[in-house]
This record gives sequence, C-alpha cells and structure tokens, in this order.
Amino acid sequence: MASWVKAIINWSPPPRGRIPPGPVYSTPARFEKHRDRWPDEAWSIVAELAEPIRADGSVLVRLRFLSDEAPKELLAPGGKFDLFEGDTLIGSGVILAE
Repeated sequence: MASWVKAIINWSPPPRGRIPPGPVYSTPARFEKHRDRWPDEAWSIVAELAEPIRADGSVLVRLRFLSDEAPKELLAPGGKFDLFEGDTLIGSGVILAE
C-alpha cells in the first residue's frame, strides 16, 4: 500500500499552468534528485488537496506515488519536485516533514 506524505505545491499561474479543479490530481513529476533521468525515468504522483488553494496559488496536499514500485526515498522531507502536463511545467513543490 502506498504511503502518503505532506507537501506544498505552488501552481504556475495561467497561461503557463492551470490549477486543477478537483480535490485529487495525478500527473508526472520530475524530482530534483533524479532530474538527470527526466523524462526517461518519470514517476506520476497523486496529490489530494488538504485545503482550498490559496490566493497565491499554493496548497497543502497529501502526496503519494501512483505506482507502488516508485522510489519512495524521493518522498523524503525537503525533496523538491516539478509537475508537468506534457512539456508544460504546471507547478513545483516540496515534501514537508511530518
């Protein structure tokens, strides 16, 4: 079973990005520790919004990998990641300590 962590996501403002409408969102993520492997080794995340999106476009989320085979060490506190839809960067985030 996948483990959830807390994270903050800062969505890119339109027109570059779009804020997802639902409380659950999934998309490919590029993790800073594996930046050199992108896009050949990409892992999708599932973000569950824990609160309404703030005026500055940031939001607290519960985050996990879509796949149970993903490298869990990437979800360590302080880990940074970028979210993409195709080639478009739509947001960036950081994993929080519990």
